[in-house]
Amino acid sequence: MKDYHFSVDMTNQAINWVKAQQSMTPDKPFFVYYATGAVHAPHHVASKVGHLMARTLLFDAERRFGTATATTFPSTHWNWVVLMNADQEAANYSQLDERLHYFYGAIYMSPAIGVKKAGPGAQYVQAFKDKDGNRFAGEKTYRLRVPANVPISAFWSQTPYETETPSMIQNPGDDSALASYDTIKSDAVPANQLLRHSGRSATAFAGTI
Repeated sequence: MKDYHFSVDMTNQAINWVKAQQSMTPDKPFFVYYATGAVHAPHHVASKVGHLMARTLLFDAERRFGTATATTFPSTHWNWVVLMNADQEAANYSQLDERLHYFYGAIYMSPAIGVKKAGPGAQYVQAFKDKDGNRFAGEKTYRLRVPANVPISAFWSQTPYETETPSMIQNPGDDSALASYDTIKSDAVPANQLLRHSGRSATAFAGTI
């Protein structure tokens, strides 16, 4: 057919479908997969925009979800890693932004991850800014102080990640994490004992990366 292009037709069909959903059930959330077969500049631009959206959700979660939801400790730049429910559904919508926020930086999920109540499970917090609100920079050195008597049962771990991949920082020593299974060399005391000992604290240093 002259002047016909499948990508244009598919786009118009998708637009009409979205309009129909909004007209018939305006209060009901919906999700549509849209992937054109055309590999040209507009498609590439869309993928770049999506990538930037995902990065924004992860690195500036408090701006999208609010500090009350995203921030772990008031007046700090520590945020929860998991903002979605175990089934990834809220009362009135599917948690698409919350999913993207999590899975841009992670690759798996479990019902026990992110449960904010006492009992078995795993909880994660993350930070992308220093105490003054400046972005972490590879040419600088940072100090993380973990207070004594951390409320853990199994183990704890502190791991820096590279923001572009996002993967563990590659380094000559192949050592990207400090965990309760390790030994704090300065005190020659296992890290888990150090943190459980009343009145003691541990300090981790993240140098140039």
